[in-house]
This record gives sequence, C-alpha cells and structure tokens, in this order.
Amino acid sequence: DENPIQYVDECYKPETYMRSYQTIVHPISSMDPWVKGGLPPIRPPFHRRQLGRPKRVRTKEPAEVQ
Repeated sequence: DENPIQYVDECYKPETYMRSYQTIVHPISSMDPWVKGGLPPIRPPFHRRQLGRPKRVRTKEPAEVQ
C-alpha cells in the first residue's frame, strides 16, 4: 500500500508553507486596529451598455460554407 504523499514535492506541503511565512505574516484578530484612510470605498468601474441593436449569431447549416 503506497502513500501518495511521498510523491508530492516538499514545496507543496503545508509544513513548508508555514515555515516559509512564519516570520513574515502574522495573524490579526479583527479589522478594528486598521487605520481608516478617509477615502470613499472603492467601487467597480461604471459599465456602459453598447449603443444599437445587439448582433445575433445565426446558426449555420452543416452544408453552408463559412
């Protein structure tokens, strides 16, 4: 009975991930200590509909040449 984990490279194992980021990324409990920027919240870009009637794709018959 072979263990499939033995075929996984070390860089993909959780232990390696945790070791590489243990001194850089520190968990925080909540967003309360974050400094407020005073700027309005970021909104998605305005989407403008295209003018004119939308083009329809006609289903061509198999015998029709493109």
